[in-house]
Amino acid sequence: MKFRLIGFLIWAFLFLNACSSSKKTAAVDLPELKKYKIFPYDLSGGMQFALKNELAEISGLSLSENKEQLVAVQDENGLLFFINKNNGTIEKTIDFKNDGDYEGVTYAYGKYFILKSSGTIYEMNLEGTEPTYKKHKHQLSEHTDHEGITYDPQTDKFIVICKDSKGLENVDDNTRLLYTVDVKNPTANSTPFLYIRREDVKTYLSENYTKEKIQDSFSKIFDEGLNYLHVGPSGIAIHPITGNIYVVCSKGKLLIVMGRDNKILKIVKLDKKRFPQPEGIVFEADGTMYIASEAKKNLSTVSFFEVLD
Repeated sequence: MKFRLIGFLIWAFLFLNACSSSKKTAAVDLPELKKYKIFPYDLSGGMQFALKNELAEISGLSLSENKEQLVAVQDENGLLFFINKNNGTIEKTIDFKNDGDYEGVTYAYGKYFILKSSGTIYEMNLEGTEPTYKKHKHQLSEHTDHEGITYDPQTDKFIVICKDSKGLENVDDNTRLLYTVDVKNPTANSTPFLYIRREDVKTYLSENYTKEKIQDSFSKIFDEGLNYLHVGPSGIAIHPITGNIYVVCSKGKLLIVMGRDNKILKIVKLDKKRFPQPEGIVFEADGTMYIASEAKKNLSTVSFFEVLD
């Protein structure tokens, strides 16, 4: 009996130690996504589908409640579009409000939240027989174009991004602001979250691109004759695995990846032929990335990219 007890204790020790080791290994394996964490996508690859004329001015992108469809708005009509994420077919349309300049959409708390350029957020509940609406006013300035919205599970708030800095206190036009909104607390103030600053953008580009590439693709950002940042954010999403902030920019044709410490992690120049006017971005849980681009001469499109091995 004594030997059985000793044997059992040895077995238990080895088993628990193995479990502990496997947990440590698993914990160490995740950070092996270090190359994943920065930018695990090839934007020259991926797939793309065209959208119908109703979405020629697509201006926001999200996932549906069941994650099986893309959801979009466009910047003229108060319509919510549910799109087949494999071929771009519009499967359902919901009329949610009067016509207006709608710029972003996201899903949270069992509802859809639609951002107007003025900063007003419309909360749309589809649980009943008819949609119901609630309006949240959280704009920082009536003169600022609010261009993108996403739900942040880490803070349980929304992040809104502005295309410019008109009317913002203590923010000049060489800075683009991301701020948080707490719709569950109507008395809460909107709070600055991250800043995209011209000097930070120039520093990243100088450290990561050749002078020839800068002259070819980023010259307006470095042009001292321009007293503003030639970057116009138009869509925002949070990477589901890394938590990094991805911002697509229509002006400048850029994709900017930022850490939560306000550090620029990656700047990618978007091909203007493929993304003539990038307006929306969203991720699936596995990291698959979708980017919507408004039409210029042809139809608007959605491109999607799987994570590289």
